[in-house]
Amino acid sequence: MFECRIDQTHHIISFPIGSPGYLVCQFHLDKGRPVRINLCLSLSPIGQLKDERALLAILRCTSPYPIMLIHGTSFQKKVWKAVQGIPFGKTLAYGEIAKILGLRCPRAIGQALKKNALPLLIPCHRVIKENGSIGGYSQGINVKKALLEFEHAYSRHE
Repeated sequence: MFECRIDQTHHIISFPIGSPGYLVCQFHLDKGRPVRINLCLSLSPIGQLKDERALLAILRCTSPYPIMLIHGTSFQKKVWKAVQGIPFGKTLAYGEIAKILGLRCPRAIGQALKKNALPLLIPCHRVIKENGSIGGYSQGINVKKALLEFEHAYSRHE
């Protein structure tokens, strides 16, 4: 069962994330479960302010979000499930995800991740290019970079 529930009374939540300021998350809920999350960075909080421990709880959640509740092709869902297995503070390359799935096409992985409607719960920000550069991100490169830096800073303390 998925344990990382979002406060159902608030749909916009801000988390302090370091030098960029705040990660602002707009949660679109259906029957109390997120069906889409939009992310952006802001210099000041918008909506309900939570502390970084709440963001850490979401990012560290190991219970897989029930992918069958998200609209996507069977291929996209396989990719999203593989990405859920990337531990907090770690990254994998698009090509490594392709290998896990028995494929040779890292671009197909990127295309599937572009359709991820739940970028915090299915942590596609943890997928990078083979050469170590950041790659793309549906929510913007600056958001991906901020999330990776946030996770890196907290994973050093574990």
